[in-house]
Amino acid sequence: MAISESAKPTVYQRAGWIVLFVLAILLALNSLFFGLLGVTPDIFETDTGVAWSEFSGAYPTVAILLDLAERLNGTGYFGTALFAAVVTFFGLRKGARWAWVALWIFPAVLSLGAIWFFTHDQPGIGAFYAGVTAISLIGLLLSFRLVSPK
Repeated sequence: MAISESAKPTVYQRAGWIVLFVLAILLALNSLFFGLLGVTPDIFETDTGVAWSEFSGAYPTVAILLDLAERLNGTGYFGTALFAAVVTFFGLRKGARWAWVALWIFPAVLSLGAIWFFTHDQPGIGAFYAGVTAISLIGLLLSFRLVSPK
């Protein structure tokens, strides 16, 4: 169900899908960057107290798997953000109710990421994902009237 020509979306309704779209694009770029980057030696040393070169020399197979896990994590978030951007632009912007319902997976995945980072002693990254989750929820709630029956 799309918005009729006579009913123009309000500023808040437009703001809802724009917030979601911009947030998804920014998260996709962030995830793509970190997905390509893999393990960052400085961050690894800060988190573990061991130099990456020392760790990868002592445990080469584990280092390869850890780097792969970092890249897959970034790729997963990239895919989720790209999904949200495409559904927002091609569905929610036009007032499709299915898009609004499908976009609830975006804050769900982000909140799981926030919980994971908070429970694994990385509160800074957890706070980032919690903030992004809150912004995506605001965008979804602002765009509700865009898809609700008149």
